[in-house]
Amino acid sequence: MNLQETIRKKLKEIKESKENKSDWKEVGGKLTKKYEFSDYDKTIDFVNKVANIAKKQDHHPDMKVGYDYVIISMFDHEQNKISEKCHKFANAVEQIGSDTTNKEEQKEGELQEKCWAGYTQKGMKTMFGKRYPNCVKKKK
Repeated sequence: MNLQETIRKKLKEIKESKENKSDWKEVGGKLTKKYEFSDYDKTIDFVNKVANIAKKQDHHPDMKVGYDYVIISMFDHEQNKISEKCHKFANAVEQIGSDTTNKEEQKEGELQEKCWAGYTQKGMKTMFGKRYPNCVKKKK
């Protein structure tokens, strides 16, 4: 790999890293983010997923858990600062956080389907107790 490709790759990694941690903030020397949920079950499900990441990475955050929120704070005690381990952990949590958010946006019984090429979605319709996109042919 030549120097130009190496620089492009590094810039892309930096950009992706910043995009993935856009909501993470440095507060009191710790990397911190608050996640919000619609109920306690979803909150605890998220906490358990974060705990699994912590076990796998051997890097354990502080978590403040409420009925419908979790505040995660990361700090590397070995290096006495926010380290690359903290950013790696934040990226992994961000993945499950976005998965959880996407699932919460989907209403119960609502299928996430897309319309065929040449069709566009105009609201939703209900059939057999499930909600589907109402696809209509695009006007030419």
